[in-house]
Amino acid sequence: THVAGIVVEDGEPWVYDSQNGIGVRKLPLAEYLDVTRPDELHVLQPSEAFSASRAEKFRSHLEEEIGRPYAVKHHLTGRRCDGLHCAEYMSDGLTAAGVVTAKQRPRVSPASLRSGLVKHGLYSEEKVVRVDVDEPERERAAHLTGFSRYAPVDGGPADRETEVLVWYSPSALHLGVRARAG
Repeated sequence: THVAGIVVEDGEPWVYDSQNGIGVRKLPLAEYLDVTRPDELHVLQPSEAFSASRAEKFRSHLEEEIGRPYAVKHHLTGRRCDGLHCAEYMSDGLTAAGVVTAKQRPRVSPASLRSGLVKHGLYSEEKVVRVDVDEPERERAAHLTGFSRYAPVDGGPADRETEVLVWYSPSALHLGVRARAG
């Protein structure tokens, strides 16, 4: 799973995220969708609009981290490192804006961030937006299923169904993941 934040500047939505192999970045929403090609988006909105001050603190913190490398190893240790993973990046931004507090932001996962924001009424329930891959690409894609888990017992059957679609275009190798939340 992945989490990103959207900030509207001068009427234009900008996506801030941190991804493996890329690091922390900022892209216009249309470019983000074109580059990442998600199958669907789960959209959360603040229950109350951010004040101008809160919005600026959030945006400013996200801007300060652009260019920082991606890292996820510290998600397991809880200790900070040079890189940021996506949920840590968003948790840091929300903390800087005074929206949330978290004892160990490096250990926050996309799923725990989402559930915490919704559970505490800070964000509305998610709306799922389908983003369809062009049919010829979907037909060409290799469909990978039958994944196993790695914890607590390596090789055991997966708790949730996961499907990975893999295809390539002249400019990139594309991966589409359908991971069912539990």
